[in-house]
Amino acid sequence: AKGFQGVLGEFTRLVSGNKLKMEVNLEELIEEISKSVDVSKQDKSQFEQILRTFLQDSDNTIKIFHLHLFQYLPLSDKADKKGEQDIARFLLDVLLGEKETVEEIFGKSDSTDLMSRLVLKQLNHLESDEKER
Repeated sequence: AKGFQGVLGEFTRLVSGNKLKMEVNLEELIEEISKSVDVSKQDKSQFEQILRTFLQDSDNTIKIFHLHLFQYLPLSDKADKKGEQDIARFLLDVLLGEKETVEEIFGKSDSTDLMSRLVLKQLNHLESDEKER
């Protein structure tokens, strides 16, 4: 992750009580969404390109268009990972102390637009983190 993204992702997962099972592969996600919608063969590639534009940031990471998506920002895979986790835990302790009802902020609350609903419906890369928070 670049800059503060790993910390932000870990912080929102801690707040929500989740952990990232696996990183989101945007191409796989686009394919899954495409399969879940009735699109004609000739329109499929255009639909997938629209999804790509909607989902993909300039650095090939997921675009944050809904608060729930912060949870999908991965930690760095290098030496920075432990530091990112420590900073996220520190922020949680300092900012929230005894976990208030902030959890639902990062949930999959209903989104008003169709594209967001399609994407949120297919995202299932999180699982409950059973550790004591």
